[in-house]
Amino acid sequence: MLPCRLMARCHTAAISGIANAVGYKIRFWKKSDDGSGKATLIKSANTQDLVRGVLFKIDINDLSNLDAAEGEGMGYNRDGHFTVSTESDEHVSSVAYIADSACCCEQSIPYDWYRDLVLVGARYHQFPDDYLKNLQAVTCGVDPSVRRPRRRDALQLLSRHKAGMCCCAV
Repeated sequence: MLPCRLMARCHTAAISGIANAVGYKIRFWKKSDDGSGKATLIKSANTQDLVRGVLFKIDINDLSNLDAAEGEGMGYNRDGHFTVSTESDEHVSSVAYIADSACCCEQSIPYDWYRDLVLVGARYHQFPDDYLKNLQAVTCGVDPSVRRPRRRDALQLLSRHKAGMCCCAV
């Protein structure tokens, strides 16, 4: 959801608007190769549940970059017909990356830096306070590898963002 993170991966990315995945919950159950949990959407029996998100437009030529960044074929599948609801109640077909159930574990938890990337993205888009509090309350762990490139990159991005030096500073 953090525009500067997506724009670094897909140079053509442009924010299109806020959208909701109705009837879903966000969970950090996708087992990552680094031992942590990554975000995915889980279908809910409660149609009142929703996951807030952001619609981005990207050039079709950037789709392979997005696939690589999101782990398409490595536990995530690109759903190219995922319907979301916009703030004006339009139903829009979009792309979402959903974790294979075989790659999910309810005991998985995200590293703090990963959860913070999600939280900062939600703050950037001014999601409601209760939604932000729920994200903040997600149990997370400390990454045991201080030299992990993804950790280092995330912390640098979060630091630049906090200092107002990121392209999408709050």
